[in-house]
Amino acid sequence: MILSESDRIVNAYAERAYGPGWSNCPIWVVVYNNNNGEYRLECINPKDENMEPAFTNSMWALYDVSEAAHKSMVDAVKQMINEKKRKEKYKHAIP
Repeated sequence: MILSESDRIVNAYAERAYGPGWSNCPIWVVVYNNNNGEYRLECINPKDENMEPAFTNSMWALYDVSEAAHKSMVDAVKQMINEKKRKEKYKHAIP
């Protein structure tokens, strides 16, 4: 991942991915570019030979915490959206 002088990291979170016969433990990085006002999503893959030495013990220790917080936040947002949809659906049903 390469950052320019106008880039700043606004968020980073862990999210495991896996399937039959494979697994991956990326860290997703949200980057904001101050010049054009755009966001982009970058991926740091610990299995990449260039990145493996950079993954310190503290990053691995934070990985599980970050993944748990990320999953909990995604679940909470989904629940909020579903509750809002449910309220909208039945808002006009009650006379």
